[in-house]
Amino acid sequence: MGKEFLPLSTAARMVLLSRIERFGSKPLISVVMPSYNIEPEYLGAAIESVRRQSIRIGKLCISDDASTLAGVRECLEAHASQDPRIRVTYLSKNGNICVNSNSALALATGDYVAFLDADDLLAEDALFWVAQTVAAHPDVDLIYTDEDKVDKTGGRFDPHFKTAWNPALMLSQNAFFAPRGFPPQHGRESRPIQARI
Repeated sequence: MGKEFLPLSTAARMVLLSRIERFGSKPLISVVMPSYNIEPEYLGAAIESVRRQSIRIGKLCISDDASTLAGVRECLEAHASQDPRIRVTYLSKNGNICVNSNSALALATGDYVAFLDADDLLAEDALFWVAQTVAAHPDVDLIYTDEDKVDKTGGRFDPHFKTAWNPALMLSQNAFFAPRGFPPQHGRESRPIQARI
């Protein structure tokens, strides 16, 4: 994937670790990742971006929707064999994004779940900021974040800086973008959230 995505300096990493120690509660966040025919290079990079998080994660819960692309299963098996936090389930036949997301969600443990597409990347400190928000506001149910895109060389572009919570705006603009899942009877993509489990 070219250069490493948003590496933290050693000093920045130490600051985050010291802040984590001061959290009143340390929420356990599982990452839910539905996968279907993702190039192994991108799938592996997405998995590694979760493994490199600066906070302790619950599980990385991956459901593969009967991928037919060469190398996908081998990539998933290789990563799962290296890290006991990675749980993978394989659907026997291709369903849809809702069925696949729900299958991954069934593997989750902990206090919160975060949804990540199998070709996306998390900055090393991404879940730290989520955990810090939860520690500061333990009654929070939904969290959304800014996002941008990364090209093949690791260059960032097309940032999407989201507004502060605005219930009226949320009726017409979805802040939760990438994640999806839940009602399988709809059989098409719905847009969910980072949610408490």
